[in-house]
Amino acid sequence: MRAVDKERGQVKFGQRRIVFEIRRSSRRRTVGLQVDAERVLVSAPHRVRLETLQDFVLSKAPWIVKKQNEFAKMGLPPRRKFTTGEPLLYLGRRYTLERLPEEEGPAIRLWGGSFQVWANTASTARKLLEVWYEGRALERIPARVEFYSRQLGRTPQAVYIRDQRSRWGSCNLKGELRFNWRLMMAPSLLLDYVVAHEVCHLLIFDHSPAFWRLLGQIMPDYEERRRRLALTAHQYEL
Repeated sequence: MRAVDKERGQVKFGQRRIVFEIRRSSRRRTVGLQVDAERVLVSAPHRVRLETLQDFVLSKAPWIVKKQNEFAKMGLPPRRKFTTGEPLLYLGRRYTLERLPEEEGPAIRLWGGSFQVWANTASTARKLLEVWYEGRALERIPARVEFYSRQLGRTPQAVYIRDQRSRWGSCNLKGELRFNWRLMMAPSLLLDYVVAHEVCHLLIFDHSPAFWRLLGQIMPDYEERRRRLALTAHQYEL
């Protein structure tokens, strides 16, 4: 099957060319903007024309350039080879990978300050780590959803853990919440921000001022947590 090309646009800001990816959704009512270490992402309803999105990005260009410069100073983490000594994060704490030859098949455990992984290939080591993080997410995230749901008096229909490349979490009109297992690399404060954010969408589906006021009621420092997540998001990758 032929891959579908991603929709993109670009604008010129001074001597800088800003290329952005467009993700459209029938559920969106407004245009949203995300900037991380690798891309500029614009989320928009299907009906919005490319020219309108270009004007929107141009209006945000000073902020986009500022964020891109911040990420450039931090630098991207090196590509993983899944060899002994590489750092790994779990709930914001730094651990070291210790890769060992398989004895009775592939295996993994967190032991002291190390992830001990019995894997003969890098791909096997990656898969073991992904499954481990997903398991920890299944243990922790539903409990945090329940904690914030009780505060708002609204219970989701279901909570799923997914391998989402471009989202930390999502909420659909059915009241189903989905979370990225990579959140288990982030500090608990940032994980809780994403959980509280999505739980608030059970009551207010958009990002209107009313939504942010609601989030502020259950998490007064959400703006700082949101800022920290945006600055450190590139660290939470395998």
